[in-house]
Amino acid sequence: MEKRLIEPHLGIVTINYLNWRDTVEMVKSLQKQSFQSFHLVIVDNHSGNGSFQKLSEFYSDDQQITLLETSENLGFAKANNLGINFLKKNYDLYKIFMINNDLLFQDDNYLSKLMHFKYKKNVGAIGTNILTKTGVQQNPVFEQTNLVRVMHQSLYFNLFFVFR
Repeated sequence: MEKRLIEPHLGIVTINYLNWRDTVEMVKSLQKQSFQSFHLVIVDNHSGNGSFQKLSEFYSDDQQITLLETSENLGFAKANNLGINFLKKNYDLYKIFMINNDLLFQDDNYLSKLMHFKYKKNVGAIGTNILTKTGVQQNPVFEQTNLVRVMHQSLYFNLFFVFR
């Protein structure tokens, strides 16, 4: 069954480096999403191991996916920026979801929920929980606000100015 994408409402960027198999598994889980109005850009970050060719075998005819290959390893941030700029220029998309290529969606309604998430216009980026299989938080910028945390910050703030 061929998917036809009329007007994407969400851009998605993922970086492939050396591991095309994880990227294929991520795309399979993405294709199970109830929300399908997206365009996915896979940036192969100069893998040099045939990953781009392998991904091309899977996705070169898929109108919902664009494959980009870099001529050198740009690093993670620049490779993401390449995908983001492609989506802005070619699809006029500014809602862009960046995901790791080893992500597997467990909830088939995840993108639908994401698209209905309300946020203020001055928000530049939103992060989600990153959990291990056992539920341990792995998000490097996760902040849990509670009384102990507020007291700790207040103590640190006051001590910093007293002892500087």
